[in-house]
Amino acid sequence: MYMLKIMSLLLLFANLFNCSTPKKTETYPFSADVLIKKDGEKLTAQFMFYAPISEILNGKENRGFGKSPLIVDFPKINGVAMKEVKTSETTKMYLAEIESAEKDYTVTFMRKDGEYQGVFRATESDLGKTITVQFKK
Repeated sequence: MYMLKIMSLLLLFANLFNCSTPKKTETYPFSADVLIKKDGEKLTAQFMFYAPISEILNGKENRGFGKSPLIVDFPKINGVAMKEVKTSETTKMYLAEIESAEKDYTVTFMRKDGEYQGVFRATESDLGKTITVQFKK
């Protein structure tokens, strides 16, 4: 009986102090919307880089408030530099020719704090649709 009381107290304290390990979710500070277009035999990927807008309320991050356009340095796809297209004062698009739609592509760019990398795969069914690529250091 004494042992049962001690076990109950230990479980109560464990629940009070939440001894379980918190789940670690991976966050991606930057993303890009990619639009794959086909013009004859030529495939073009159009990139718009952005940082997701979120707010912190009661110690928790709430996402989904929009996208803040991002200007990046030296964007590359599979090591080949992208072309920059200025669409407005604060927004830039980046264009790259791609070989085929059935392939994995590695996209990199630089920021003041280092290089970011993301990978996406485009399929034939993705032509004309927006694909989201997430980047991490």
